[in-house]
Amino acid sequence: MDYSAGFVAQQVHEVNLLGAEQRIAHAQAAAEREAEAPAAGRGRRVRAPHRRFHLPQFAR
Repeated sequence: MDYSAGFVAQQVHEVNLLGAEQRIAHAQAAAEREAEAPAAGRGRRVRAPHRRFHLPQFAR
């Protein structure tokens, strides 16, 4: 029982580490994109409106 609890704890720890590494990588990539962006392009970007189109529901 102690072995399985330790194994689960180790797996959870690894998942937490991978998640932290991924968040750091995303933050670094965003900082690099921000640094590479030209000064004129740093203004607010206008996004297209989000539209939801009606899709037919198929019979199950």
